[in-house]
Amino acid sequence: MRVFNRPLALLLVTPALLAACAVAPAGQPPVAPVTVQTSPVTSGAISGVVVYSGNVDSRAKVSVLPKVGGQITVLNVDVGSVVKKGDVIAELDHATQDAQVAQAKAAVAVAHAKLATIQAGSRPETIAQAEANLKAAQASLAFLESGGRPESVSAAQGNLASAIAHLDSLKQGRSEAVAQAQANLDAAKARLQQLKDGPTPQQVQAAQLAVEQAKDAAFAADTQKDAACNPVSPGAVCKAAQAAADAAHTGIAQAQAQLTILTTPPTQTQLSQAQAAVDAAQAQLNLAQHPGSSNDVAAAQGAVQAAQAQLALAKLPYTSADLAKAQAAVDVAAQQLKLAQQPYTKEDLEAAQAAVQQANAALDAATVARDDAIIKAPIDGVVAQKLLSVGALAAPTTPIVTLIDPAVDVIVNVDARYASDVRLGQVATITSDDLPGKSITGKVSNIAPDVDQQTRTFEVKITPSQADSGLKDGMLVKVSLVTATREGVVTVPSDAIVQRNGQPTVYVVTNGTATPQVVQTGLTDGTHTEITSGLKAGQLIVTSGQDRLNTAQTVRVQK
Repeated sequence: MRVFNRPLALLLVTPALLAACAVAPAGQPPVAPVTVQTSPVTSGAISGVVVYSGNVDSRAKVSVLPKVGGQITVLNVDVGSVVKKGDVIAELDHATQDAQVAQAKAAVAVAHAKLATIQAGSRPETIAQAEANLKAAQASLAFLESGGRPESVSAAQGNLASAIAHLDSLKQGRSEAVAQAQANLDAAKARLQQLKDGPTPQQVQAAQLAVEQAKDAAFAADTQKDAACNPVSPGAVCKAAQAAADAAHTGIAQAQAQLTILTTPPTQTQLSQAQAAVDAAQAQLNLAQHPGSSNDVAAAQGAVQAAQAQLALAKLPYTSADLAKAQAAVDVAAQQLKLAQQPYTKEDLEAAQAAVQQANAALDAATVARDDAIIKAPIDGVVAQKLLSVGALAAPTTPIVTLIDPAVDVIVNVDARYASDVRLGQVATITSDDLPGKSITGKVSNIAPDVDQQTRTFEVKITPSQADSGLKDGMLVKVSLVTATREGVVTVPSDAIVQRNGQPTVYVVTNGTATPQVVQTGLTDGTHTEITSGLKAGQLIVTSGQDRLNTAQTVRVQK
């Protein structure tokens, strides 16, 4: 007698027992067959697919905050605006910073002028004067030492004549300088008289014409701006046209201001200023006619007096005290010449250079402070949120707008058991309820190197293959990943598999009876499932109605 292995024997007996259970007990009516639909077990290829929910994330999100606080005076963007890195998004009130920049520039100019003066060294006329004084002192000493010789007297007379000539040159200016000063005085007087008389009709007409021309220019600039600022034109062309239009409108205001100034009667202040200009021009004329300052004239007169005294001394004998005094005068003149040749020390030069550096640093600081009030886009992107408006007070802690990169990725968390099945470059399929009927292809672009200890998942990033996929930041999506593909395997419709006693079970139909068969499953693509054991290709299985089957039962196959 043949002996079966116990588990195998039970497996072989079970279908018969199950079939017997379907037979009605004696004396009871037979059980009605269950209507089902069937399908043959097939063999072919199948791909394992896992589906995960994920979020669409922009590749970059930036909250644009100002570096300083202030009132927003310009806001160039709105929600949906496309910006490039460096584009001006907003401007805070920077009038104070502009004034500080102007003041710092003026300080730089002053420091440079001071440095240039020191680097230029002494003035030639100062050196010449010091040399003349030294020569005079030396001549005086020589004269004293000569004891009043005739040639010394003659030299003293020559020095006196030279001093007198120098004094005369200081008292009388050059003719061309006098003529220029006279012309300036005449112009100042004419201006004063014009203020008193008011503008001529020709001047008013010319100013009115200038206003009309400025308006025509502004109209033309506005027309060019409207033509340039269209959706297909580059942003830079529109900005240039806008700037030209703004400049043209500024020209109207300037021309109108000139007309107003011309036609407005002069105020007492303007008359006083014009009179002051006349007085200043008169003073300049007086200075040109007498170019020597009071100090220069006094010095020249002193030189004349000194020359006269020297001549007197040349005619008279001198004592040792006189010689000592003359020697002291030579020493003093020599020191004055040395000072005239080198009026500034090394320390003076270094201090001037340091002052220039300090002024430049102050200008840089003022410029940075002014630039901090101009908020620029840190990235290329699209305005997703506008959080403040023109007139609002901005602060370094409050974003003005939020920028996002229009390029997006999909982030999903995949079970750790699939860690070896997910690879860079792997194709994925993306769907979303927000995009009904649309399937988007993507590729795995990044895989997290670690697994979350709590969720036992790892993060996977999928990049859509098309830039215009329609996915938006914040969307919820489903991502399908193929974990493996097998050829020549037994497959059944996934709906044919039911759970009986905690085990996957398929009902096999033979001679009108559906018998439960425990199976082992493998890959599934959501529609079909691989059967690794328990079935073979060609068997007929129940695909609809199996939920009403419990044991082996008679069935009617619906055609």
